[in-house]
Amino acid sequence: MGVTHYANQQNRVTQLQNTVDYVWNSKESDFYRQFWQRHAITKKPTLKRMEDLATLPILEKADFLQFSKPDDRCYVPIDDVKCLIATSGTTGQPFFKWYDHYHAGPVMRHMYRSGSRRMLYLWRYHGSSPYITALTHGSGIETVLCDPKQLSEAKALAASFKPDQICTTPSIALLAADELDIGVRRDIKFMLLLGEPVTKTTRKLLKIKYPGAMVYDMFGFTEAACQVFYRTPNCDGDGDVFHINTEHLYVEVAADDELVFTTLALPHSLPLIRYKTGDQGTFYSSPCRCGTGSDRVRLVGRSNVDFVRTQGVELHIGDFENLLLPLGNEIEPYLEVNIFEKVAGSRKQAEIHLTVVAKADSKRTPQNIKRTVMTLLRNMPLSNHLKLEQAVKSGLFLKPHVTVKTRPTPALKNRAIRLRV
Repeated sequence: MGVTHYANQQNRVTQLQNTVDYVWNSKESDFYRQFWQRHAITKKPTLKRMEDLATLPILEKADFLQFSKPDDRCYVPIDDVKCLIATSGTTGQPFFKWYDHYHAGPVMRHMYRSGSRRMLYLWRYHGSSPYITALTHGSGIETVLCDPKQLSEAKALAASFKPDQICTTPSIALLAADELDIGVRRDIKFMLLLGEPVTKTTRKLLKIKYPGAMVYDMFGFTEAACQVFYRTPNCDGDGDVFHINTEHLYVEVAADDELVFTTLALPHSLPLIRYKTGDQGTFYSSPCRCGTGSDRVRLVGRSNVDFVRTQGVELHIGDFENLLLPLGNEIEPYLEVNIFEKVAGSRKQAEIHLTVVAKADSKRTPQNIKRTVMTLLRNMPLSNHLKLEQAVKSGLFLKPHVTVKTRPTPALKNRAIRLRV
């Protein structure tokens, strides 16, 4: 197992011990005490080295959902809570998180030092105000919110507010470009992207839409209440290499390459101690040309991914499974879905590649199965008002590709499913 490296190791040990002491001695919640007792830890853990943290059990979202309710795991008085946010993230399992604060971290400070002063935050109104207020608090950056469902309002708002920065998801940034005047887009000097992976295709298209913008990437998850990983425009390496926010997090890489997080900043409504999110990565040892001294990680994917986002819609693996139920007697319980994002001129399009395996005793030919799968895909709903066939006609998606295998290699597992962009 790998661990984050810090210049002052002993200071970090003290911070980790403070986190352990905080949850063990808490009068507001006994979630960690109960969780550790289930793993035969009956006395308060003592950490003398950073490696001692590995003696504590790994925590997963399922442990939160199975063993506690949201108010049972709140470590601050309820009067100190600013908001309650619920999200399913990429797991499809709703998680409720109390926020007593949000750490702005290094990204906003870096953007301010680079000259950013006014940010247009394109996100949902509900729940965003406390979050974005905390995100920009103390940074010196003024912020105006605009709901992406009302992008037509963003045009007038941007014209009067004159932002030099947009903060949103890559998909919404592309949609907003069709509403914003070219002059406004040229005045955007900074772009903070979050909530979705920034693929090379998307980055290329954003450069066309916002020619003067320097792109910052931020990776995080709701439970952390801070920026987790980030990239600046001056960072080297591929787009999947990020700096670790070592101010607020201690990171380990488990044997299965899954990342394990422990929060350092206290007080905290829900500290995380050895929390495994399902994100997979490896430490990246080369120093970054941007000059930031913190460790870096290369994100390599996720385990147990249930859905991906592309073209403003969510594609769930369960949707593809349900779609193929009529072929249950003809195909194996194997499904691989790859989503390709392609740029045509100044437009991004998504393309679904779906692979199934015909059963050895199927009476239908692979070509016949393929035709049936193609028919099912055309009628697949992408949202309440949009089917894949309509999305293809409008140019959002390209015509899907279907592959029917007859001899799977390697041998099939009982249920092998892959979904990736």
